[in-house]
Amino acid sequence: MTLKEINAKIVEINELRENKDTFISKRNELENVLDKQLVEDKKLAYKVTYLQKELETLEKGGVKRFISSVTGKLNNKISYAKTSIEKAKALYAEKHDEVESLQSELYKVTKQLGDLDGIDKEYKELIKIKTDLIIKTDPERKMQMDEYKSQINNSEFQLKEVLQAIEYGEAANAL
Repeated sequence: MTLKEINAKIVEINELRENKDTFISKRNELENVLDKQLVEDKKLAYKVTYLQKELETLEKGGVKRFISSVTGKLNNKISYAKTSIEKAKALYAEKHDEVESLQSELYKVTKQLGDLDGIDKEYKELIKIKTDLIIKTDPERKMQMDEYKSQINNSEFQLKEVLQAIEYGEAANAL
């Protein structure tokens, strides 16, 4: 593999890594929306069931039917209950379709994320190959890279010392 090919592959992988971040955000957003929709879906299913039981009570007899018939409102209550049930069923069907659509979209995004699982490992491998290739073919760059590695190691060491000093300072202040 040439350096040019490696660089092209790294650019491609970086684009995929950006897509991965986008997919993760989208998945999290979909999960939140889906959770809310599932709660709404359950509430609507309960409402439909409740209204159907109310209608059955009005239609089959009992105290509610007797009181409604005495007051002359039985037909109005039955008609209203049927209308309410139809509205609730329509709304439930709509919300349930939304839930299924969200579940489908969540499945697709999760699958796309699964397809990108090995991308970080591939990126690290390509960087290692590129580094090895540069070291073999360009001694001047090798020295420059060694200098950078030394600076990075020194900075990491200094960072650890500063974090440790902060930790000790916070511990001392807590006393």
